[in-house]
Amino acid sequence: MNKLLSQWSGKDVTVEMCTQPLALSKLTINERKQYDSFTTQSRKTDWLKGRNALKTLLQKRGGSLDTEQLSFPNSSYSLTHSNGSAIAVAISDVCGVGIDFETWHKVKPKMAEWFLDNAEQRWLSSLCSKEFDREFVRLWTVKEALFKATMNNEKLGLIDFKLDKPSASAGVATVVNHPHWQLRYRCIVNGVGALCVAFCQRSSI
Repeated sequence: MNKLLSQWSGKDVTVEMCTQPLALSKLTINERKQYDSFTTQSRKTDWLKGRNALKTLLQKRGGSLDTEQLSFPNSSYSLTHSNGSAIAVAISDVCGVGIDFETWHKVKPKMAEWFLDNAEQRWLSSLCSKEFDREFVRLWTVKEALFKATMNNEKLGLIDFKLDKPSASAGVATVVNHPHWQLRYRCIVNGVGALCVAFCQRSSI
């Protein structure tokens, strides 16, 4: 996957997936304080899986292993949790990074209005029922990854990200009212679900 994404992006891309939580003994003092602040065991377990993925990624890229220094959205790193796994990604020389993973599932068609613009909805509505559900999930991962890849996203919604070609597994996106924000994305699908990685760059693509 790293080679595929690096070839697509022309950047140095590293992806790391973890299904096991990090041992508490490997947490720094500040990380342990953050862990202790969570009130449910499920949240603590998910967070530890995310720390495991991030620390493994940071070690491979020669960075500090103290994840307490990382905040999201981030210009170089992103993290997603789904289906009992945590997946982290790092991309060099970009202005923002996003990743999202979703397993295949039945969807609520009405929800498309919440994150797709009119053109994207028209394309999705042209598909048969089985294709509709899969493409709905895939497009959701695309929009989520794009949102995470945008550093100043506080006032944005998923619908604000416009895809150049909704049917494409890799493409370009722009942000409503922010034409200078240029984003690219790449989706990888398999029998389990859809994974999307995105990054933001300000120069022309």
